[in-house]
Amino acid sequence: MSKQMSSKDYLLLSWNEDARTLYLKALRDNVSINPTPLSQQHVAKKQKVAPSGLSLFRGALLKQSSTDSSVSAAADEETVDPVLDEFKRWEDKDLQEYSQYIAEDVLLNEFKMMWELRESFPLHFTVFKQTACHLSHEANVEQVFSRAGLLADPNLLPSHLSTIVTVGFNKNAFKPQIAAIKDKYYEMFRNKTKS
Repeated sequence: MSKQMSSKDYLLLSWNEDARTLYLKALRDNVSINPTPLSQQHVAKKQKVAPSGLSLFRGALLKQSSTDSSVSAAADEETVDPVLDEFKRWEDKDLQEYSQYIAEDVLLNEFKMMWELRESFPLHFTVFKQTACHLSHEANVEQVFSRAGLLADPNLLPSHLSTIVTVGFNKNAFKPQIAAIKDKYYEMFRNKTKS
């Protein structure tokens, strides 16, 4: 999604495919969050999509050209898939269209760009808000180091320390009954002796 640089330049091929899949899924999930009418989405050209029975394979349309006769034959009525339309328009943007957002340090100001393109690309803007909203800072790591420091012992294996710290952070999320803990303990260790 980022126009900063192509992910193909620094990600492995399998990671790049996974990232593209997650990106398209995020766009698809945001259709329900952002129900902007198609007339307001500045639709450049209409694409025909397969009838709802074939919606499982709608990603295959990304590989077909818009002039493919099999797509037009498969569609009963002309409809526009907002995800495919916005994805295609986003992918077709060239450097000249967003060069105004590149600062003097040759970095792209994605926040300014996404804000100004929010009406043209509402799904991308929603995904951007979801992924760029959390700024990490040292407090996130300090909690882990503090907990680990309190539990650390020279005779403790690092993997066991990691498990104890994880349990300490997640103990509020899952509180099993003492009987359930006892049953799990017996299940794991009963009749197991070292030979």
